[in-house]
Amino acid sequence: MLNMPFEYALKGIVITLLSALAVRRATNYRSYFLCIFFTITPLVWLMNSDIFARIAARESVWQVAIHTGQLALVNGIATSMLALLIIFVYEMLFHISTNMSLMLLCDYNHPLLERMKREAPGTFFHSLTVATLAEDGARAIEGNYLRAKAGALFHDIGKILRPQYFTENNQNSANMHISLTPQMSSIIIRNHVKEGLELARKYRLGTVVRDAIEQHHGNDLVHFFYREALEKSRRTGERVDEEQFRYQGRPPQNRETAIISLADACEAASRSLEKPTPERLEAVVNKIFEQRFKDGQLREASITLAELEKVRESFVNTLLSMKHGRIAYREEEEEDHGDPLPLETRRTSAEESAAKTPERTDPAGR
Repeated sequence: MLNMPFEYALKGIVITLLSALAVRRATNYRSYFLCIFFTITPLVWLMNSDIFARIAARESVWQVAIHTGQLALVNGIATSMLALLIIFVYEMLFHISTNMSLMLLCDYNHPLLERMKREAPGTFFHSLTVATLAEDGARAIEGNYLRAKAGALFHDIGKILRPQYFTENNQNSANMHISLTPQMSSIIIRNHVKEGLELARKYRLGTVVRDAIEQHHGNDLVHFFYREALEKSRRTGERVDEEQFRYQGRPPQNRETAIISLADACEAASRSLEKPTPERLEAVVNKIFEQRFKDGQLREASITLAELEKVRESFVNTLLSMKHGRIAYREEEEEDHGDPLPLETRRTSAEESAAKTPERTDPAGR
């Protein structure tokens, strides 16, 4: 009898470890419940010490099987329900994100994503593309793709508060930065990180999302307005403080946030290409990876050069599939007869014309 507590403890440890291995990749509550139930039930039945002893004592095999099977079934159901309840409470109390809660965050019907879709539609579709890039990049290095996708979907939620100051939301309206100094424009652009963190806390989003918001720009420069301030300084002699143009966040601390940071920059840069040919897309992606690496933004992310190469290849392939051309059918050609230039060509021409004036035309600050 003295050995019974140790025996039960040992069996409990074995069952717990095997059950944990079975559910480590569960992405929703249904799959988690089924994995736990179908793991614990047979394990409890097989490891019940009374089975073989009772059979050896000439008890009915069927009677033993039914009795132990009932015990295992009840144990499996009770353990599954209790485990789900404990996980739910644990997530609520400590704001921890499991794969199951991350899966819920990836639902586009989340109230905050719905709000972004209405108030900042350009940012919303940018976030969808970044989420696709980040998910594919994380899969390429066997990282947590749900962590990458959920963080990417919410990384720019701070732009909801001032959507008109970001180019993806005001392509057909006046440039809101024309009357502002480079320093003031930089403050507005950089503040979307701080405002995003405030929204994340208000909507009780977990650490995974808050880390993605805080770290997706790291302490990088707002390059566009910094260059503009330097040009103005050459004319006026005014001193330019580089710190006024740097984000106040931390560099990415893990592989998934590093992937989100790279995906964000690559998507924005690829969108600005006049003709996104495979060569130009690959050149843009290569340049961004090189800049982020040299600037030390990937130093704390625990991501290897080999993994970065896999992520880079994944980004290039995904962007190529997104921006591939399609055949212009005869019906389309006839319908477009009155407008000989495609929309992108007209928009590019307009941007090129505006670029010849001293007005700022790219307030994104990437």
